[in-house]
Amino acid sequence: RTSPARELWRLLITTIGLPRKPEQPSGAVVPTGVLLDDPRSAMIGRKRPPREALPVTPTGPLAIPCLRSRLVCNGRPLVMGILNVTPDSFSDGGAFLDAERALRRGMDMAAEGADLIDVGGESTRPGARPVSCHEELRRTIPVLERLVKSVRIPVSIDTTKAEVARRAIEAGASIVNDVSALRADPKMAEVVARSQAAVILMHMAGTPRSMQHRPSYRNVVEEVGAFLSRRALHASRAG
Repeated sequence: RTSPARELWRLLITTIGLPRKPEQPSGAVVPTGVLLDDPRSAMIGRKRPPREALPVTPTGPLAIPCLRSRLVCNGRPLVMGILNVTPDSFSDGGAFLDAERALRRGMDMAAEGADLIDVGGESTRPGARPVSCHEELRRTIPVLERLVKSVRIPVSIDTTKAEVARRAIEAGASIVNDVSALRADPKMAEVVARSQAAVILMHMAGTPRSMQHRPSYRNVVEEVGAFLSRRALHASRAG
Protein backbone atom coordinates (compact mmCIF):
# COMPACT_ATOMS: atom_id res chain seq x y z
CA ARG A 1 0.00 0.00 0.00
CA THR A 2 1.22 3.50 -0.83
CA SER A 3 2.31 5.41 2.29
CA PRO A 4 0.81 8.85 3.05
CA ALA A 5 4.23 10.51 2.61
CA ARG A 6 4.78 8.86 -0.78
CA GLU A 7 1.27 9.82 -1.89
CA LEU A 8 1.86 13.46 -0.90
CA TRP A 9 5.10 13.51 -2.93
CA ARG A 10 3.31 11.95 -5.92
CA LEU A 11 0.66 14.69 -5.80
CA LEU A 12 3.31 17.43 -5.63
CA ILE A 13 5.18 15.98 -8.58
CA THR A 14 1.98 15.71 -10.60
CA THR A 15 0.93 19.30 -9.91
CA ILE A 16 4.19 21.25 -10.25
CA GLY A 17 6.08 19.03 -12.67
CA LEU A 18 9.05 17.81 -10.67
CA PRO A 19 11.01 15.08 -12.44
CA ARG A 20 9.65 11.56 -12.18
CA LYS A 21 11.50 8.29 -11.97
CA PRO A 22 12.10 7.18 -15.55
CA GLU A 23 10.46 4.04 -16.88
CA GLN A 24 12.84 1.06 -16.76
CA PRO A 25 12.62 -2.67 -17.44
CA SER A 26 11.24 -4.80 -14.64
CA GLY A 27 13.82 -5.44 -11.95
CA ALA A 28 16.01 -2.44 -12.80
CA VAL A 29 17.26 -0.35 -9.88
CA VAL A 30 17.16 3.30 -10.88
CA PRO A 31 17.68 6.31 -8.57
CA THR A 32 15.06 9.02 -8.68
CA GLY A 33 16.18 12.64 -8.90
CA VAL A 34 15.23 16.19 -8.02
CA LEU A 35 16.73 19.24 -9.70
CA LEU A 36 18.77 20.91 -6.98
CA ASP A 37 18.28 24.38 -8.36
CA ASP A 38 14.68 23.98 -9.49
CA PRO A 39 12.60 26.57 -7.57
CA ARG A 40 9.47 24.44 -7.96
CA SER A 41 10.12 22.24 -4.94
CA ALA A 42 8.31 22.62 -1.63
CA MET A 43 11.51 24.08 -0.13
CA ILE A 44 12.54 26.81 -2.55
CA GLY A 45 16.20 27.69 -3.05
CA ARG A 46 17.96 30.09 -5.37
CA LYS A 47 16.50 30.69 -8.78
CA ARG A 48 19.19 29.48 -11.20
CA PRO A 49 19.20 27.76 -14.60
CA PRO A 50 18.28 24.07 -14.20
CA ARG A 51 21.22 21.70 -13.93
CA GLU A 52 21.58 17.94 -14.00
CA ALA A 53 19.46 16.11 -11.47
CA LEU A 54 21.22 14.71 -8.42
CA PRO A 55 20.35 11.08 -7.69
CA VAL A 56 18.16 10.54 -4.65
CA THR A 57 18.19 7.04 -3.20
CA PRO A 58 17.72 5.61 0.29
CA THR A 59 21.50 5.97 0.69
CA GLY A 60 22.24 8.74 -1.81
CA PRO A 61 22.46 12.50 -1.23
CA LEU A 62 19.83 15.17 -1.74
CA ALA A 63 21.12 18.74 -1.39
CA ILE A 64 18.72 21.59 -0.59
CA PRO A 65 20.26 25.00 -1.31
CA CYS A 66 19.80 27.64 1.38
CA LEU A 67 20.97 31.23 1.44
CA ARG A 68 24.36 30.65 3.05
CA SER A 69 24.72 26.88 2.91
CA ARG A 70 23.12 23.62 1.80
CA LEU A 71 21.21 20.99 3.69
CA VAL A 72 22.34 17.56 2.55
CA CYS A 73 20.24 14.46 3.15
CA ASN A 74 22.30 11.27 2.92
CA GLY A 75 19.54 8.72 3.28
CA ARG A 76 18.31 9.60 6.76
CA PRO A 77 15.69 12.13 7.85
CA LEU A 78 17.03 15.58 8.63
CA VAL A 79 16.48 16.68 12.22
CA MET A 80 15.21 20.20 12.87
CA GLY A 81 15.88 21.47 16.38
CA ILE A 82 12.96 23.63 17.56
CA LEU A 83 13.87 26.67 19.63
CA ASN A 84 10.77 28.51 20.81
CA VAL A 85 11.51 31.88 22.39
CA THR A 86 7.89 32.27 23.46
CA PRO A 87 6.00 32.14 26.77
CA ASP A 88 3.19 29.92 25.45
CA SER A 89 4.40 27.26 23.01
CA PHE A 90 2.96 23.84 23.79
CA SER A 91 6.26 22.02 24.35
CA ASP A 92 8.78 24.46 25.81
CA GLY A 93 6.86 27.69 26.31
CA GLY A 94 8.74 30.02 28.64
CA ALA A 95 11.81 27.78 28.94
CA PHE A 96 13.98 29.87 26.61
CA LEU A 97 12.64 33.40 26.83
CA ASP A 98 16.02 34.51 28.13
CA ALA A 99 18.35 35.06 25.15
CA GLU A 100 21.34 33.51 26.93
CA ARG A 101 19.44 30.32 27.76
CA ALA A 102 18.08 30.18 24.21
CA LEU A 103 21.59 30.50 22.78
CA ARG A 104 22.89 27.69 24.99
CA ARG A 105 19.99 25.46 24.01
CA GLY A 106 20.58 26.12 20.32
CA MET A 107 24.26 25.28 20.67
CA ASP A 108 23.37 22.12 22.59
CA MET A 109 21.02 20.96 19.83
CA ALA A 110 23.71 21.53 17.21
CA ALA A 111 26.18 19.53 19.31
CA GLU A 112 23.60 16.75 19.74
CA GLY A 113 23.33 16.33 15.97
CA ALA A 114 20.55 18.64 14.75
CA ASP A 115 20.82 19.44 11.03
CA LEU A 116 19.19 22.86 11.34
CA ILE A 117 17.65 24.99 14.07
CA ASP A 118 14.28 26.73 13.79
CA VAL A 119 13.79 29.85 15.92
CA GLY A 120 10.22 30.96 16.57
CA GLY A 121 8.88 33.97 18.43
CA GLU A 122 5.14 33.40 18.04
CA SER A 123 3.35 30.29 19.25
CA THR A 124 1.22 28.41 16.72
CA ARG A 125 -0.22 25.90 19.19
CA PRO A 126 -4.01 25.42 18.99
CA GLY A 127 -5.71 28.45 20.50
CA ALA A 128 -2.60 30.65 20.55
CA ARG A 129 -3.11 34.39 20.28
CA PRO A 130 -1.13 36.39 17.69
CA VAL A 131 1.67 38.72 18.75
CA SER A 132 2.79 41.98 17.22
CA CYS A 133 5.65 42.28 14.77
CA HIS A 134 7.57 44.38 17.29
CA GLU A 135 7.25 41.70 19.99
CA GLU A 136 8.23 38.90 17.63
CA LEU A 137 11.33 40.82 16.56
CA ARG A 138 12.21 41.57 20.19
CA ARG A 139 12.12 37.86 21.01
CA THR A 140 13.90 36.42 17.99
CA ILE A 141 16.52 38.80 16.58
CA PRO A 142 18.89 38.91 19.58
CA VAL A 143 18.91 35.09 19.64
CA LEU A 144 19.37 34.74 15.88
CA GLU A 145 22.24 37.22 15.71
CA ARG A 146 24.24 35.25 18.26
CA LEU A 147 23.17 31.75 17.27
CA VAL A 148 24.24 32.00 13.62
CA LYS A 149 27.74 32.93 14.80
CA SER A 150 27.86 30.02 17.24
CA VAL A 151 26.75 27.03 15.14
CA ARG A 152 27.80 25.66 11.76
CA ILE A 153 24.35 24.49 10.65
CA PRO A 154 21.58 26.50 8.93
CA VAL A 155 19.20 28.51 11.11
CA SER A 156 15.61 29.17 10.09
CA ILE A 157 13.07 31.72 11.27
CA ASP A 158 9.58 30.45 12.02
CA THR A 159 7.30 33.34 11.12
CA THR A 160 4.35 34.39 8.98
CA LYS A 161 5.36 38.07 8.93
CA ALA A 162 7.40 39.45 6.02
CA GLU A 163 9.11 42.09 8.14
CA VAL A 164 10.21 39.52 10.71
CA ALA A 165 11.51 37.29 7.90
CA ARG A 166 13.42 40.19 6.32
CA ARG A 167 15.05 41.20 9.60
CA ALA A 168 15.84 37.59 10.48
CA ILE A 169 17.55 37.03 7.11
CA GLU A 170 19.60 40.17 7.67
CA ALA A 171 20.55 38.75 11.07
CA GLY A 172 21.78 35.52 9.46
CA ALA A 173 18.82 33.18 8.97
CA SER A 174 19.06 31.05 5.82
CA ILE A 175 15.53 29.60 5.75
CA VAL A 176 12.03 30.99 6.30
CA ASN A 177 9.59 28.51 7.85
CA ASP A 178 6.10 29.87 7.13
CA VAL A 179 3.27 27.84 8.66
CA SER A 180 0.79 29.78 6.51
CA ALA A 181 2.55 28.78 3.26
CA LEU A 182 2.95 32.46 2.22
CA ARG A 183 -0.75 33.25 2.78
CA ALA A 184 -0.67 35.35 5.94
CA ASP A 185 1.41 38.24 4.61
CA PRO A 186 1.19 39.24 0.92
CA LYS A 187 4.76 40.56 1.05
CA MET A 188 6.32 37.33 2.28
CA ALA A 189 6.90 35.69 -1.11
CA GLU A 190 8.69 38.79 -2.40
CA VAL A 191 10.92 38.98 0.69
CA VAL A 192 11.97 35.35 0.33
CA ALA A 193 12.50 35.58 -3.43
CA ARG A 194 14.65 38.69 -3.18
CA SER A 195 16.78 37.28 -0.39
CA GLN A 196 17.37 33.90 -2.06
CA ALA A 197 16.68 32.21 1.28
CA ALA A 198 15.02 28.81 1.25
CA VAL A 199 11.40 28.56 2.33
CA ILE A 200 9.42 25.83 4.07
CA LEU A 201 5.72 25.74 3.22
CA MET A 202 3.43 24.26 5.86
CA HIS A 203 -0.21 23.19 5.88
CA MET A 204 -2.55 24.67 8.47
CA ALA A 205 -6.35 24.75 8.44
CA GLY A 206 -7.36 28.29 9.42
CA THR A 207 -5.31 30.00 12.11
CA PRO A 208 -3.91 28.73 15.43
CA ARG A 209 -7.01 30.10 17.18
CA SER A 210 -9.42 28.32 14.83
CA MET A 211 -7.61 25.30 13.42
CA GLN A 212 -9.10 22.86 15.94
CA HIS A 213 -12.66 24.08 15.42
CA ARG A 214 -14.25 21.03 13.81
CA PRO A 215 -11.48 20.21 11.31
CA SER A 216 -12.79 17.86 8.64
CA TYR A 217 -11.28 16.13 5.59
CA ARG A 218 -12.76 13.73 3.07
CA ASN A 219 -9.25 12.50 2.19
CA VAL A 220 -6.59 14.15 4.32
CA VAL A 221 -3.63 12.97 2.21
CA GLU A 222 -5.16 14.12 -1.07
CA GLU A 223 -6.37 17.46 0.30
CA VAL A 224 -3.13 18.36 2.08
CA GLY A 225 -1.14 17.26 -0.97
CA ALA A 226 -3.27 19.40 -3.28
CA PHE A 227 -2.87 22.39 -0.95
CA LEU A 228 0.91 22.04 -0.83
CA SER A 229 1.04 21.65 -4.59
CA ARG A 230 -0.87 24.91 -5.07
CA ARG A 231 1.30 26.78 -2.59
CA ALA A 232 4.53 25.41 -4.12
CA LEU A 233 3.36 26.56 -7.54
CA HIS A 234 2.52 29.99 -6.08
CA ALA A 235 5.99 30.21 -4.53
CA SER A 236 7.61 29.19 -7.80
CA ARG A 237 5.76 31.85 -9.75
CA ALA A 238 6.73 34.44 -7.12
CA GLY A 239 10.39 33.66 -7.77
